[in-house]
Amino acid sequence: MSVFSDLRLRLLGGRSRPGDVDTGAMAHVGPHFDGLTARDVVPDAPFVFRNQLTEHPLFTDERLEWLLDRARRRSPELLEIREVSTDALPGYGRARRVDGEPVAVFRALATCPRWINVQHIERIDSDFADLYREILCELAQSIAPMRPRVLDSGAFLILSSPSVQVHFHADPDQSVLSQIRGHKRVYVYAASAVSELELEALVRTEDQGVIPWSSRIERAAFPAVDLHAGESAFLPIYAPHRVENGPEVSVSLSVGFHTGMSRRRKLALLLNDRLRGRGVTPPRVGQGAVEVGVRAALLRGWNLSRRLRGRPS
Repeated sequence: MSVFSDLRLRLLGGRSRPGDVDTGAMAHVGPHFDGLTARDVVPDAPFVFRNQLTEHPLFTDERLEWLLDRARRRSPELLEIREVSTDALPGYGRARRVDGEPVAVFRALATCPRWINVQHIERIDSDFADLYREILCELAQSIAPMRPRVLDSGAFLILSSPSVQVHFHADPDQSVLSQIRGHKRVYVYAASAVSELELEALVRTEDQGVIPWSSRIERAAFPAVDLHAGESAFLPIYAPHRVENGPEVSVSLSVGFHTGMSRRRKLALLLNDRLRGRGVTPPRVGQGAVEVGVRAALLRGWNLSRRLRGRPS
């Protein structure tokens, strides 16, 4: 490929990457959901709808244990186990990470407070990869900006003990959280309450805990979202949230993704972050498609020019 072809691809964002899914590839998938209405834009507030995943064969104890063991053997870097409590840490902070054999931890969840996150299960198991793609394609039938493809997507299995509290955090994408077993209450806060510097730190590090809880963000809370088995919630991009489990073991599936517009906004935030690192105070990233697209293209061009000169981007 010529340098000019490579530049054009990067500026237009046309090169496919792992996690990019063609949502037009499966026209007749599911149904995995009920109650989804057609939307021309990706919402900036959470909403709830029904799912049909509670009886899915991938979510039996035996199948989950098989996945946990496979992750332990083949992809231990994608396994996260944390020691959690029924009492929130100050500021709803993140509980400490602990070691443990994941199948044994899963079997003991009812009595030993733990939180297990199996990241990117689509990379570990082909059956879960199929389900994850089906979910994205079905969501795209209702949410127009998810067509013709979604970007930087992934599926995460979350297994946690009764009555525990999961730390305040923000995801670097938007997601759909589906409750398979148990009940949880999700406290979601408007992304508009997050400062520009905090957003830049989030997209630079992709560390969910980089945005701290504050009374400023607390004042931007949406009404609490109660999720029972068979219900799903859309969580807006960059919207902080925290979770309180009900009295049963909780099994949840989270599928995160970017649209073309949200990826361009991410790149615009990264550009601003780099400008700040060079002593420039950039204007706040707006929501307009043209402005966001121009900034994203500038960052791609910056990265490419540095690579052509043999410098890290």
